[in-house]
Amino acid sequence: MYLMRKDGRTLLVLKQDGQGVNYQFTFSVQDGTYKLENVEQKQGERIDGKDFLTA
Repeated sequence: MYLMRKDGRTLLVLKQDGQGVNYQFTFSVQDGTYKLENVEQKQGERIDGKDFLTA
């Protein structure tokens, strides 16, 4: 799942692998360039973009 903040400056990517590990990648976007800022990983816990969408 890909979520772009309305201002276009932050991209959030959510992914789950075959073993049930959830990943959240946060990218900053500037001048068409994406820079990885943060990676979160949680086993068996849901990571969603709800807070991201309301921020």
